[in-house]
Amino acid sequence: MKKKKCYTPEEIEMFRNDPNVKDVSEKRLRFTLEFRQKMYEAIKDNICTATVRSFLTSQGYDHTVFNQHFEHDIANNMKLRPPTNHGGITVRNTNKDDNDTLLATGLFVNARIGITFSESFIEHLYHAYPKQSIEEGIRNAGIDPQMVGYQRIYTLERKFNGQKRISREYDSYSSEIIRKYKHHPYIRRITTHQCLLLPCFYNEACTLTDMHIDDILSLYEFSPEDFSISTRNSILYKLRHWQKSDDVQTDCSDQTLRIQYTRMMKLKQMLDDTLHSIGESFPSLNPVERKDLCRTVKELPTDPYREYTVTYILKTAGISRSTYYGILNNADYGHTFLERDIRDDLDVQIVRQVMEYKNIRKGSRQIYMSMHDITGVQFGLNKIRRLMKKYGLHCDIRKPNHSTKTIRELMKKNTKPDILCRRFRLFRPDEVRLTDVTYIDYSNNKRAYGSAVKDPVTGRIIDFTIMDTNDLNLVLTSVDHMEADGVHEGMIFHSDQGVLYLNDTFQKRIADLGMIQSMSKRGNCWDNAPQESFFGHFKDEVNYADCSTLEQLCECVSNYLYYYNNERHQWNLKRMTPVQYDAWIRSLSDEEYSALMEQKEKEYKAMKEAAAIKAKNRANTLGVC
Repeated sequence: MKKKKCYTPEEIEMFRNDPNVKDVSEKRLRFTLEFRQKMYEAIKDNICTATVRSFLTSQGYDHTVFNQHFEHDIANNMKLRPPTNHGGITVRNTNKDDNDTLLATGLFVNARIGITFSESFIEHLYHAYPKQSIEEGIRNAGIDPQMVGYQRIYTLERKFNGQKRISREYDSYSSEIIRKYKHHPYIRRITTHQCLLLPCFYNEACTLTDMHIDDILSLYEFSPEDFSISTRNSILYKLRHWQKSDDVQTDCSDQTLRIQYTRMMKLKQMLDDTLHSIGESFPSLNPVERKDLCRTVKELPTDPYREYTVTYILKTAGISRSTYYGILNNADYGHTFLERDIRDDLDVQIVRQVMEYKNIRKGSRQIYMSMHDITGVQFGLNKIRRLMKKYGLHCDIRKPNHSTKTIRELMKKNTKPDILCRRFRLFRPDEVRLTDVTYIDYSNNKRAYGSAVKDPVTGRIIDFTIMDTNDLNLVLTSVDHMEADGVHEGMIFHSDQGVLYLNDTFQKRIADLGMIQSMSKRGNCWDNAPQESFFGHFKDEVNYADCSTLEQLCECVSNYLYYYNNERHQWNLKRMTPVQYDAWIRSLSDEEYSALMEQKEKEYKAMKEAAAIKAKNRANTLGVC
């Protein structure tokens, strides 16, 4: 075997000075994302080792300096998907947060390198494959395939297709499985590492290869999960290439007859289920498809046992005899549909002519209004839209924003009621937590984001986490810090309706902590006023713009946090600091605390009445009332 080439110190130095190279070591070279995307655009119509080498040569690279199989590895990965910011040629999902999320679903397990699909999830996906793709199965399980990583999906797909045998997978039959199948009439021999089926199994089952291999094995009283996927693929391959012969005899033992009888009953039930599904889809078929279906039923071979007659098939499918014979006997049935298809093929050319006029993009309404002036022909707006949908003529003008649509769906599904209702001070300490995120511009056009958690009763800031990204990791880290400070069952966690707080993972984290999530009304900052007030004081009082690095900003925030909690007096906290007020309110007796709550309740009612009067006056001014 040819030894893999190592980069020399001179080559490493040369690549380090190359702006297209992200990093290089003795045995590895990685191009930047921008260069890989440029390469992909140049070769995407014909991705192979030759085109990769040709592109690199055109960019001034000598292919002999690269490691063995370097161009080949690039081509293989670009065939899987366009380049993304995964740092190198090897496409693996190494995002720890994504891995933690996948593990939390219970459908993935830790493996030697990263994580992988659990055996139960592999079985679930395999049983539905290929009718349901692996990606569809992952989506149906509520997981984004991009989070899983397309390399994992591609590897599993190759395994399902019998193209790849996973190194850790081998045939191993326990003593329990051996006892289970030792006297099975269709097994020739079963040992710890081998299970051989009799020729009579293949001779009988070779006519069932349109079915899934798991279903075939189940018909013969085998449990599919007792066999590895590679073994099942081997059995299916042999079934598809088996030449049925009358010379192969089946043992006529009682067990064999029972299995054959059970198999026939299961096949009958499966056939009836198929007929039911055909009948359910029959009304949605177009006329041509209906006629083809009726012709297929007519051309079925005659059942020698007179069980599956045309009458039985129609009755089971729920199709009336009059409809069936009416379609067969009507020579013109379906012609109208075919004629409309022919007309549509001609009419869509007129729509295309209007769309391409002067090479200016047009939507359906602009096509409708311009059609007569451009072509002298006029179609209705509904017909134009139908033709555009039928022939895939899309216009990108003002198309729906999918991210906005996703946020709306999250809002509809995950928005929580406002439990707090601005009753910020009508609780005991540690019964409520407020949170929000703000941006912090510092240094020269740098921006960071801060997630704060506050106790509105005492005014104490529990946490103020600073990061350079405004993502789920920011708010989850803030929750981790809050948990370290102490949380308890039934604590109210209040935020606005930001997309981070609507996220399923975030809401599950809050629920796991036993907290009750509350949200402000949409676009109403007053429902989270104490938290907004803290951000305002921080930005007014701290000269954070002079910080040149994120570390300096974090240190600046930490210093202010100590000052705010321990040294900054607040008028509404009886001129105390938050820490002092916290200690004072905890020292009150039950009678003193009840008196304080009565006073706060009066202040709250006065605030509500004043707000109602203000709103009414505002409505009168606008002429609403």
